[in-house]
Amino acid sequence: MSYATLSPLEQRVYNACEGARGNLASIGVIESLKLSDDNTIRVVVSRLCKKKWFKRVKNGLYFVQTPFSSGLEDEFAYGQNVYNGYLGFSTALYLHKLSDQLPFEITVVTRSKSAVKKEGEYSFRSVAMGRKAFGSQTLGTGMGSGGRGNYVVSTRAKTLYDCLLHPDLAGGLPLVLKAFFDARLSEKEWREFFWFAQKFEKNAFYQRLGYLLSLLPEKDGFVEKAVLECGKKIKAKAYLQGRKKGEYNKEWMVFDNVGRKKLLGWWY
Repeated sequence: MSYATLSPLEQRVYNACEGARGNLASIGVIESLKLSDDNTIRVVVSRLCKKKWFKRVKNGLYFVQTPFSSGLEDEFAYGQNVYNGYLGFSTALYLHKLSDQLPFEITVVTRSKSAVKKEGEYSFRSVAMGRKAFGSQTLGTGMGSGGRGNYVVSTRAKTLYDCLLHPDLAGGLPLVLKAFFDARLSEKEWREFFWFAQKFEKNAFYQRLGYLLSLLPEKDGFVEKAVLECGKKIKAKAYLQGRKKGEYNKEWMVFDNVGRKKLLGWWY
């Protein structure tokens, strides 16, 4: 990409924004630098966009292009700022070190906006979860490709809850089951998990969870208690995923349409 020459004021504005976290600069922050009056700054920002030094992400938010850069300096911060939500699903699994798969689709949980945006080698997906769009923490990780990170991420318990609801956004049920195994949730975290389940879910959710946890090759006391809690909710036949029939488990009244061998492939 070729970059047009900048005027002195354009250069000062660009230099002031060049080190912005996630390569993102908002018009409010740019105006607060008082490099000129607000109207002039808005004209300068528009010119920087036309000259391809800035790229408009959404109203009032701009991506600062870095010449000769290999890509985004902080893909997680970029996604979080684009959609104004918390990082979730496979992205949260990675940030919580419950998955070693670097996500090239950064997922952000929002209340009402579902969308997909492409930037460089990354896709940025927002997932609308309505009333369930809460349960996050600030996590400092330094895990962005540029070595920076202080993100709003779903808690470990909420991450697993969200992933069980939408396993397709977490790499599939086998990876979700592995995450439960690796997480070793504390008693407090299990209470948080079941708080969400009791508030929002029906019996089938517990049956799926109980069946999956029962497959774990090793269980601590908290998992054993979780299995017992789920066992109290068995009421009617349920499907592990979707509506396709599979091997029927009488104990949990669940049709396993994924298969034990596949679910536990990470263990063998």
